[in-house]
Amino acid sequence: MITLKSEEFASIEVGFQERRRRTLLATLREDGTMRADLPNAAARAQIDAIVEDGKTLGIVDDPDVIRLAQIAFLPEEIRRHPIVGRSLMAVLLDLGQPASDRLDFIFRRVLAGYEARERGT
Repeated sequence: MITLKSEEFASIEVGFQERRRRTLLATLREDGTMRADLPNAAARAQIDAIVEDGKTLGIVDDPDVIRLAQIAFLPEEIRRHPIVGRSLMAVLLDLGQPASDRLDFIFRRVLAGYEARERGT
């Protein structure tokens, strides 16, 4: 059995967090969620904040964290919309439902419905 000292474990954890940060950053820049001209330090700080927010919401898997980031980077007019914004928060805070189900609902019903209303369809 391998035994790790606390400083060895901490070093592994730091390395994991940095790799995860780089992966999330690359994904969010590639899909257009995060501006390409945003400096890496600022982008990493935003990713760290989203990861921490996700933890309190039970959103910890990378695909779900990416979708949470996509919500966080929506235009303010959508996030603060009197109906859409409240709906987003109500669904995100429904901790009795699995994270992926909550995020699926947001993208499938709340945001798709908003987009359809905006297009007039």
